[in-house]
Amino acid sequence: MSTKKSYKNEEIRSVPNFAMTKWFQLSTGRAILEIRRRSALNWDQLSELFNISRHNVIQWANGAQPSTADEEHIWKTLSVVRDLDEGVSRKLHKRLLEEVDGVSYFDLLTVRRYEDIPRPMNLRASVVPASARGLLSAEEWELRRPPPPHLLLGAIQDRPDIPVGEVRLTTLMRKCQTPDDST
Repeated sequence: MSTKKSYKNEEIRSVPNFAMTKWFQLSTGRAILEIRRRSALNWDQLSELFNISRHNVIQWANGAQPSTADEEHIWKTLSVVRDLDEGVSRKLHKRLLEEVDGVSYFDLLTVRRYEDIPRPMNLRASVVPASARGLLSAEEWELRRPPPPHLLLGAIQDRPDIPVGEVRLTTLMRKCQTPDDST
């Protein structure tokens, strides 16, 4: 079940919870572009992954709406790609296409067997949100309070030692020079 919402003159669909990313929603086209950017897969590989023509993948990326089953496949694939991503797209590309026991992660994604892909533990999920931590105690507030301004007025300001190098000298020299009047 999906409902349409309007966000900054762009119509997007609200998608199931597995596709939600932090506090914002992506359109399906942006999800495909993110899969492509993170995994370094080309359009032909994406068309093979989604079992459609290259032309249709590009149309989806440009805003055409896929079927509900295909849209779910896109979002689940994006979820797997995000979990496997280590920050280097070529590394993820190699990892997706690398065969282990005759099967690659790419093949498993193509046949929609997401649960068979081992995923690293998501460390971000283990972070306790601020609302669950509760308020600070009075003692903690006092420890974190900055000193009053009147104590800072007489403080000695240490100037950091900035070495004068060739770059600073040439910049200074340019500033001191006056332009020649060529008349």
